[in-house]
Amino acid sequence: MNYVKKTLFFIILFLSLLNLHANDQEKIPVLKQLYKAFPATGGLNDQSIVEQKKVILEKYFDKQLSSLITRDNLCKQRTQEICKLDFDPIYASQDPEINNINYIVNKGYVDVYLFYVGIKKPIKVIYSFNKENNKINNILYQDGTSLQNILK
Repeated sequence: MNYVKKTLFFIILFLSLLNLHANDQEKIPVLKQLYKAFPATGGLNDQSIVEQKKVILEKYFDKQLSSLITRDNLCKQRTQEICKLDFDPIYASQDPEINNINYIVNKGYVDVYLFYVGIKKPIKVIYSFNKENNKINNILYQDGTSLQNILK
């Protein structure tokens, strides 16, 4: 009887881990859509992600992060100067020239490796997601900063 309980426990544990991995895999199409809609050159209406209206941002980002990006864009429009963001947050660069992008699911996050022209080592950005709606709630950069912290 004890053997059956242990076996059942491990089966349930294995299935739950499979389900977690499947849920994480669902995040990659969101990121692929994001990078397709906002390529390194151009983008939707020939604008970067940070220049988009809140309704567009909310397709990819949760409400809080969408609001922070929108607030920074409004500041930039009002002052005609750089406010908090002086780079493209999805490319972690001011002038991105990308050769390739790789996506790797990593314990609830998605590591995105950006391969730049002329740079041998890729730039890594880490996306975290809102568990309730599977939308991006933060981007973590190699230098230890995060998009939320930059925008607050």
